[in-house]
Amino acid sequence: MGFLAEKLRDLQTLAPDNMQFQFVIVDDGSSDNTWDQMHQHFELQSDYRLLKHDKNRGIMAALMTGFAEAKTEWVASIDADCTFDPVCLLELLAEATPSIDVVVGSPYHPKGKVENVPAWRLVLSKGASFCYQRLMRSKLYCYTSCFRVYRVSKLRTVKVDADGFVGMAELLWKLDRAKARMVEVPAVLNVRRYGQSKMRTVQVVCDHLKLMGRILVGR
Repeated sequence: MGFLAEKLRDLQTLAPDNMQFQFVIVDDGSSDNTWDQMHQHFELQSDYRLLKHDKNRGIMAALMTGFAEAKTEWVASIDADCTFDPVCLLELLAEATPSIDVVVGSPYHPKGKVENVPAWRLVLSKGASFCYQRLMRSKLYCYTSCFRVYRVSKLRTVKVDADGFVGMAELLWKLDRAKARMVEVPAVLNVRRYGQSKMRTVQVVCDHLKLMGRILVGR
C-alpha cells in the first residue's frame, strides 16, 4: 500500500493542471493486513474512497465494485501491485478522446515491453490474446490485462458474468459486441513486487476456453 500511495502521488503531480482524480481502492477479501494499510495511507484524504469485500470474489468483481462508484465520464483500472506503473495512465488518458470508448494498455504491443515475468505466464496470456484476436471484431494485441481506461457511459451498457480473471477478456468481448471504439497503447508489464496473486492457473485456463467457446457460438 505504501508503494501504491507513492505512485498515485506521482500520478497526481505529473498530471496536467486541468486533470483531477478521484480514487476508489477495493480490498477484495485479503487475508493479511491490507485493509489496515489502506486506512493508514489513504483514510484522511478526501479524494479516496476505501471499499472492502468480505471474501475474495475475483478481480472483475472488485473492478465492478469500483466502477459502480465512478462519478466521472472516464474510469481507469489498475492492479494495486503496480505491475503497470500508474503514472503511465497519463499516456492512456491522452488517447481518451471523444471518438474513443476504451483505451487498453498493452505489454504485447510491438512497442510495449514485459520485464521479469515468468515465461509460462507469458505463454498462457499471449496464447489467450492470440485466440481472442481472431474471435473479436476489435483487433488488439492484449485482451487479459486490467490496465485500461473506459468511457463510463459505454461501460454501463454491458454486463459481465465472470467475477475472476477471465472477466477482463469477457468485458472487452461485451464492449466489442456493443461496437465500442477501442485503441491500444503500448505499456510495460513488470513482475509483482509485493503481495501474492490469487490466480488459480488451471481454473483460469478452463475459464478462458469456455469464454472462447461462447464467443464462437455467438458468432
